[in-house]
Amino acid sequence: MRLELTFLLRGDDGAVLIPLRAGSVPFSMEPLGDDVAELGGVRVRVIPLDVLRSGKSHPRDDASDAAKDRADSETLSRVP
Repeated sequence: MRLELTFLLRGDDGAVLIPLRAGSVPFSMEPLGDDVAELGGVRVRVIPLDVLRSGKSHPRDDASDAAKDRADSETLSRVP
């Protein structure tokens, strides 16, 4: 199993952003909701499956990023 964590911020306009050294980049224009999951006794807010599927359905321009997006999309398509 692989777990990836990403720190996210909410912009003034409600957009969900990933803060980077060079500036924030948009992650999602749709709200992420209030889904919560627990792992190892720790409860955290998680990104809803439909938002993940939507984001991974449009591969990025970089070839290695696009390959990862396609693989992620394939994996997410099998999650009930």
